[in-house]
Amino acid sequence: MSLNEIDCAAFIRLTGANLGDIGIHEIGIDGIKSSINGDTLSSYPYSPETNARLLDSIKLGRLIFPTTPALLFAWYENNKGDLPFTLPEWFISCVKTPAKSSEILAIEKLNIEQALIKLSAQRPLSPLKRFEVQTEREQLEGHLNLLDSATKWFQKPKRQSSDLVDLELREVMISLGSNATPASIFSALSKRAGQPGSCFTEALPDALIWKRPDGSLDKLAMPALRMRKKRARERNRS
Repeated sequence: MSLNEIDCAAFIRLTGANLGDIGIHEIGIDGIKSSINGDTLSSYPYSPETNARLLDSIKLGRLIFPTTPALLFAWYENNKGDLPFTLPEWFISCVKTPAKSSEILAIEKLNIEQALIKLSAQRPLSPLKRFEVQTEREQLEGHLNLLDSATKWFQKPKRQSSDLVDLELREVMISLGSNATPASIFSALSKRAGQPGSCFTEALPDALIWKRPDGSLDKLAMPALRMRKKRARERNRS
């Protein structure tokens, strides 16, 4: 896993969610999926329009771990009406303004450290109050640890450009399963182009245009896509 990727454990710390069902979603070690599935659709006589909406819900409800902050935020935006939690404001601000993420995280960290100093100055007398102070201290210290992890999420590792493409490729390959051919992968990535959280900006008939972290554009043609697919398969087998 790359430094800027978020795994299931980090997702749980970030959101306060737990493994298992959360509304119409299911959280697992490998990712999140909609609790609506093909069996659900075949069990009820839904209209074609309702079936189409439910199929969209299944697609939008899928998130593969590990993921990136941008892909997590895109998933959150698509599903937040059905979620029992919210993403922290500092996380959302870092995703929307990545150039200021270091400043945002530093301010958040300073606020937590000041809160810990004030807490340490308290001298509670009753056992109940001491327990409450200790609980609050543990929560604040956990928040500090989370911010340390977040610093890595918003860093720009040397291979970030390739990681972004490879991550989306891996997600698509997992969702397609045995149907993951170069043509089907190209089609799925083409549908993502221009969507929030995707590094792909445009789909051409014979290539995909994607944006590097420095803002420059590059092209992913079919031969390069085949090579990346083969490399991804080999990594999964190793």
